[in-house]
Amino acid sequence: MEGTGSSMNRKICPKCGTANLEDARFCENCGTNIETFAAQGQQMFGSNYGGVSSQPQAAEKKPVPKWLLILIAETALLAFSIYGNTMAIRNGKSPKQAAESFFVHMANGDWEQGYSELDAEGSEFINAKMFAKTSAQNRAMGIVTNYQIGPLYDEQGLGELSQSIYDLAGELGLEEYLEQESGSSLEKTFRVDYRTKEDTENSSYLIMMNQTSEGWKVGASNFICSDYRIYVPRGFHVSLDGIELGETYLLQEGEEGYEGGDSNYIDSYSVPQIFYGNHEIKITMEDMEDVSESIKIGYGDSQYRLENARLKEEVRDMLIQKAGENMQQIYSAALAGKNFNSVENLFSSEEEARKQAKEDYEYLLADLNEGEYLPTRIIFQNVEGKSDSSDSVVNISFDYIVEYKYESWGGDWNNSQSDGTEEWTFGFRKEDGNWVQTNLGCQTLYY
Repeated sequence: MEGTGSSMNRKICPKCGTANLEDARFCENCGTNIETFAAQGQQMFGSNYGGVSSQPQAAEKKPVPKWLLILIAETALLAFSIYGNTMAIRNGKSPKQAAESFFVHMANGDWEQGYSELDAEGSEFINAKMFAKTSAQNRAMGIVTNYQIGPLYDEQGLGELSQSIYDLAGELGLEEYLEQESGSSLEKTFRVDYRTKEDTENSSYLIMMNQTSEGWKVGASNFICSDYRIYVPRGFHVSLDGIELGETYLLQEGEEGYEGGDSNYIDSYSVPQIFYGNHEIKITMEDMEDVSESIKIGYGDSQYRLENARLKEEVRDMLIQKAGENMQQIYSAALAGKNFNSVENLFSSEEEARKQAKEDYEYLLADLNEGEYLPTRIIFQNVEGKSDSSDSVVNISFDYIVEYKYESWGGDWNNSQSDGTEEWTFGFRKEDGNWVQTNLGCQTLYY
């Protein structure tokens, strides 16, 4: 059952003559156990060699009038139409035969042939190659030594009229012209009991069949996950099994599954259909460490979510330095009495973030330039920074000296100084290739 075999070495079924994979144990056309059938054939040949068969000769049947054949066939077609069935042509497969054929492909590890019998619409993620990949990982049965197929539920008959037609056809030896396993449903479920070489007990395999315009196909609901969602921080590139998701799979605001929210910091993707099993996901963005991992999509799984990505170490160091430089630039501008326009390029262009930064700056500007205590010089010392690799937030700690003047009771201005230690937090995000602050960060110094 394992392996794919060679196109040059095929195993011929001794019963129907079909060329199978070299290591196939069961014929992919008729389901015959090739090895067992071949062995039985050799025994029968040895026992009859040189002798004359003593089997009784069948009684000669009278020829059946052609008009009777036509009448039976047309009446049967009419009955099947009444019961909502489609008559299978002589070389077509009944639902049970199609189910058995699919099981044999799966047992032999012939995944691509198994895919050809699925009732599935092809796509980037639904195709023979993807089915073979996930099947080889998750659906290998082992070496199947024997199996038996039967309906999971008893099928209802076609009624007295159709049964009478079958009985008449049987009496005339014409049952081969009629499909005897048709039911009244467009779906049928079969259970295959099988045993592998390593097991002492049977295992079961359920196969649901759908009646389609192309004949009976295997229902794909047990193999395919629908509407699988992927959520990542905004702006990241996402590939799944080597396929870039991009705009084709990106959900827009208002669509089901969209989670952009007011902050719009999340990208939401939806894959309409993908096979259950193991898949490779890769998430990348400039300045961020790549995320590459194997994810398993099983029954009940509906989404993958990357809450936070990790900044590259060299980018974290750059942001720490940038936060320190911005801090001094902001304080210098405010101390000189300059308005927000002089530093607005340091901040995010996102409306709410910039609005809040401007309000905080104007408060700082007033504090430094109004009142009885007016700073004349600020010195930052021992500036150090740290950041968490999971986000773009920087904490800056430092010592400071504030030289200031104040008005005495007599109306004179006197000079003094004060010192202290502070720690401030600066948030960053990348816009148009540049890292910008999402908050002012700078606060009032106490002196």
